[in-house]
Amino acid sequence: MSIERQRKAEGIFREALSQDASARDAWVRSTCGEDAALASDVLELLSFHDATLTPLDRTPVVAVLPRELAAGDRIGAYTIERKIGSGGMGEVYAAQQASPK
Repeated sequence: MSIERQRKAEGIFREALSQDASARDAWVRSTCGEDAALASDVLELLSFHDATLTPLDRTPVVAVLPRELAAGDRIGAYTIERKIGSGGMGEVYAAQQASPK
């Protein structure tokens, strides 16, 4: 694969990550047009990317909160255990994901 083609595939791959997962394959095929090989390359990258995600990667927890969290507070599916630290970019907490019912 040429450098130019690799860059094109990477660009489409990155854009595809911002698409709704259920429509991603169709979006890639549409974006690649008649270049089925390019679409195949991008879909393979997406498949590998999706297969290597951990549960934390799939459930990003980003919040702007009006106060500091305390043990027992809940954010989405997570229960705060304790504050680990803080710095210029934010605060970090240890949390436990609720088990599925």
